[in-house]
Amino acid sequence: VDAGTLPILAVIVLAHVGFTIPFVVRNAVGALEEMDPGLDDTSRTLGARPLQAFRRITFPVVKPAILAGSIMAFTRSVGETGATLAVSPQAITAPVYIVNLLNTKTGNFYLAGLSVAILTIVSAAAMMSMRYLTRRVR
Repeated sequence: VDAGTLPILAVIVLAHVGFTIPFVVRNAVGALEEMDPGLDDTSRTLGARPLQAFRRITFPVVKPAILAGSIMAFTRSVGETGATLAVSPQAITAPVYIVNLLNTKTGNFYLAGLSVAILTIVSAAAMMSMRYLTRRVR
């Protein structure tokens, strides 16, 4: 990435974060509302500092909701071409590339299908690795 494209890349990332962050926040808020406040109070009573209580009690309770929201945000962002084109029409992300392949007069359906398959495999691998890394140890 050269210096000329970095600001455009930053704007695209901010645009995608802007319209996908509600998925993560809403899930986290829901998990926090369902959390028993006594858990945090108990840890504080037993001598945990606020950061320790957050790290050992609150975050493990909220982590699955944050991950679920992140997956929803990721899938929404991958499928979004409108925000990318609105922010920077010359920027080519994977979804924009696929749409451009299909919108040409000849329509390169083979290459578009291959691109969709690659994007699906990469997305599935990312989600499976996230699931593997965040599984609970029993």
